[in-house]
Amino acid sequence: MSAITVYWATGCHLCEPALTTARAVGARIGVPVIDVDISGDAALERRYRTAIPVVELDGRRLAKYFVDEADLETRVRRRLAALD
Repeated sequence: MSAITVYWATGCHLCEPALTTARAVGARIGVPVIDVDISGDAALERRYRTAIPVVELDGRRLAKYFVDEADLETRVRRRLAALD
């Protein structure tokens, strides 16, 4: 099953709104949301620190920084349709 993943870090002022948005979209569409705190993980820090929050669906980046709810929902729905 597909999942929305949000990479975030403590102290990131954009991360909480992105998590809230991803959770709302996931709940509406019926897709689980996984939140990953990159803090303290060297590999994740290198990969995501300069772009957080990052929202992905099955490893494919859908959004970063500011996450617009309508845009994210459209992107998730399109990606899910492409997987069918």
